[in-house]
This record gives sequence, structure tokens and C-alpha cells, in this order.
Amino acid sequence: MLDPNLLRNELDAVAVKLARRGFKLDLDLLRSQEERRQSSAGRIRNAAGRT
Repeated sequence: MLDPNLLRNELDAVAVKLARRGFKLDLDLLRSQEERRQSSAGRIRNAAGRT
């Protein structure tokens, strides 16, 4: 199992290491999902602050 923080902070290094093992990581997909996650987390924090 991959550490989510490692994927967030060292995505390119993880991709290189996985490629050595024959696995192609979809970097664009992961980056867009991380952007979406951050956006959602921000909206949740803002909504929680309004109550």
C-alpha cells in the first residue's frame, strides 16, 4: 500500500520507482484528483467555519 502523503509530496519519485517495477502511474490523473481533494477540503473547512 502506498502512503498518501508520499504520493502528495513525492509523486514524481514514486512514479520513477514504480516504473522500474513495470507500473505506469497516471500522473495527470493523480494530480487532478489531489487538486479536487484539496478544493473539497477547503469548501468543507469554510462551511464548518460558518456554523
